[in-house]
Amino acid sequence: MDSLGKILVVDDEEIFCTVLASSLQHRGYTVRSAVSGREAIEALNREYFDAVITDLQMEEINGYGVAAHVKTCSAQTTVILITGGDCSKIEDEALEQGVDVLFQKPFAVEELLPYLPPSNTKGR
Repeated sequence: MDSLGKILVVDDEEIFCTVLASSLQHRGYTVRSAVSGREAIEALNREYFDAVITDLQMEEINGYGVAAHVKTCSAQTTVILITGGDCSKIEDEALEQGVDVLFQKPFAVEELLPYLPPSNTKGR
């Protein structure tokens, strides 16, 4: 089966990263994981992703840093920012940093699907 698209999942909570990546893989996506912003940036420098799902709160390089790097490497890549906090309080800053969509934890994986390839048309 062909992949629906390539996604990078970034979260410093390794178990969350693993569960989300596994769920997306079962839906037909090719998924890479990174457990830090630095690891995400290294992956982004090596390969193209249709979408990046990143946590906001991480040590050293947070989700805004990942989003900004994504947009310098590949403006068409969709950036989905996830946070345990209130999305309404960070929406303006997130958009300024290149974030396309915000989700508050917890969320259902199905909520992400309309923003991932091939549903989104940004990367195609």
